[in-house]
Amino acid sequence: MLFRALLAAVFCIAFPLTALAQQSAPPPPNPWYVQGTIGGFFRQDASGPLTIHRGPISAAGTNTSTFNPGVIGSLALGYDVANRIRLELEFDYATYTGNTISPFTADPNFPLLKGGPLTRQSGDRFSLVVSTLNAFYDFPVTHYLVPYLGGGIGAAYRHKNVGQFSGPNVPNFTSDGGSQTSGVGFVEAGISFPLTRQLSIVPAYRYMHFFGGSGFLSGEAAHIAKLSARFHF
Repeated sequence: MLFRALLAAVFCIAFPLTALAQQSAPPPPNPWYVQGTIGGFFRQDASGPLTIHRGPISAAGTNTSTFNPGVIGSLALGYDVANRIRLELEFDYATYTGNTISPFTADPNFPLLKGGPLTRQSGDRFSLVVSTLNAFYDFPVTHYLVPYLGGGIGAAYRHKNVGQFSGPNVPNFTSDGGSQTSGVGFVEAGISFPLTRQLSIVPAYRYMHFFGGSGFLSGEAAHIAKLSARFHF
């Protein structure tokens, strides 16, 4: 619900801004541009295997995690390669926290871990640094309304802090922390609204997936609602 509301707000902000352009703007004077972005980062729930430890005792189990909404910011350098085709080099930073975990094991040494949700009390913050090479294709309806589609691939450095969780029958459960590097890819759709020959406002939706990873960093995928400002030199 929060993701849909934010996505609607992004587009509602962008549409009134186009009224500032009284007529169709001509194409930008320079193919090079920079783009700054701020948005909401909504990681999908994740399920997978989990190894549970208590002192020298360990047991195999499974876990389902949910996450709180986070934020993402990015900076990109782009170039209009040809008519309707753009390439970008982009750098992102995102952060968010866990919400609940639901560890389960059949091992008799852990009789209370039967899949009930445990709520985050502290820690469990995730941080992402992402670099991608992107390609987009513009569909210019007019000079002041340009939908586009595209995607990108690259690499991501992901870090997670140790987290403290508790529930009705489990007063304290500690989740692991750590760092990993993995591949990343995304697809994106948006609309560019030129306000002047050089400045455009760009609301967009992105689906991002991270490849590889293990434990609490495995199976990471996210929905992103974002608003950008694009400036041609």
